[in-house]
Amino acid sequence: MDKNYIKLFEEISRTIDVLSAEVIDFNRQSNDDKGVAAAEGMQENYKNLRNKILANEQLSHADFAKLLIGAMIVSQQLERRIETEKTALEGYKIDIIPKLQRILNECETEEETQNLSEKIFTINT
Repeated sequence: MDKNYIKLFEEISRTIDVLSAEVIDFNRQSNDDKGVAAAEGMQENYKNLRNKILANEQLSHADFAKLLIGAMIVSQQLERRIETEKTALEGYKIDIIPKLQRILNECETEEETQNLSEKIFTINT
């Protein structure tokens, strides 16, 4: 197996280990004992898989199944993060940047700047 794939598989295992820890914390706060146990089992499985990868041991069919599940989870996380970043970018493009440009284009005094900024940077609820 190529060293780049080995590194990728190690990273997938590490990421799922970290995500499992977050799920454990969430389930503990929710008093979900079954959820805690399931997440702890998942975390242990991916820690063991990562150790196996780091030890350069041969991966089994079951190990590749775990990597598939892990890769699917990581890709879903990436998709969510990309969508969040796209939303933030759109907010900058259609809201923040035009408003800042408007202040620079329309205001000549500090008083005008303060008045316009108060007006356009207020969210009406």
